[in-house]
Amino acid sequence: MTEYAEVLAREKFKRLDRTKVNELLSKLKKLALWVAPKVSLHEVIQDPADNAFLECAVEAKADFLITGNIQHFPFKKYRQTLVLTPAEFMAHIIKRGLPPRRRR
Repeated sequence: MTEYAEVLAREKFKRLDRTKVNELLSKLKKLALWVAPKVSLHEVIQDPADNAFLECAVEAKADFLITGNIQHFPFKKYRQTLVLTPAEFMAHIIKRGLPPRRRR
């Protein structure tokens, strides 16, 4: 959550309505499935800190890992998780819909 807040505070996102950004982050925080990864991965070479996102996706058995840093993830899928940009994710759900929610 800290990284999302930091990224959304960057200059290129300054045009976004801060109130809406804060509301989104608050909703994400409440609705998120919080996991503590049990595995340590080293798949993301370009920015090793991004391995934390992949570790969380694996632990949560996530359908999607949505990132603007697609260049840091040289694979389109890792185990059960599709790695998509926000635009790719939107196109995916418009075309196919979201997968049914799994019990975790």
